[in-house]
Amino acid sequence: VRILRNGKAPQGRAEAALALGAVGGKEAIEALLVALADPDGWLRYCAYLSLRGLSGQDFFDDWIFSTPDRLRPLAAKYRSWFEKK
Repeated sequence: VRILRNGKAPQGRAEAALALGAVGGKEAIEALLVALADPDGWLRYCAYLSLRGLSGQDFFDDWIFSTPDRLRPLAAKYRSWFEKK
């Protein structure tokens, strides 16, 4: 979680997002939800893959190149899933 939130290397943060998807847990999911709004498209995509696996829900879009306005409602759906969990 620390690497995802504070890491300097984009690739390391993306790998952390994928690892957190395998581990799960409240703190991991919260960090992944924040990562869905990150400026780095690859990190957003990795966070999406992890949340898709953890939630069993697929809110697909182009998580790498889409605009924040287009992704915000999809991220809200994952947050809603988490809050109901």
